[in-house]
Amino acid sequence: AHVFRTIASGQTWSELETGELNELQKMRNLKQLLGDLKAYYRDSLEAPLPQEIDILDILEGHETAICHFAALVLGCAVQCDEKETYIMN
Repeated sequence: AHVFRTIASGQTWSELETGELNELQKMRNLKQLLGDLKAYYRDSLEAPLPQEIDILDILEGHETAICHFAALVLGCAVQCDEKETYIMN
């Protein structure tokens, strides 16, 4: 969770973590974060996302979708310029 908060800093992840957002807000935030992940993979890594993720599957708690989403976030963390910071934390 710390890595998610660091990568996606601000109140979005904090609120998602504590359940303070309603479902529509969660969906919007996840859609935005997924869009940012896609842009990072496309622009910085010059590669498409390794797998597509359905936001509804994440919200419904599907383990496979959550694991794929976490893998995408961690993939960004270990491939970015500041990877040493993220890996050490």
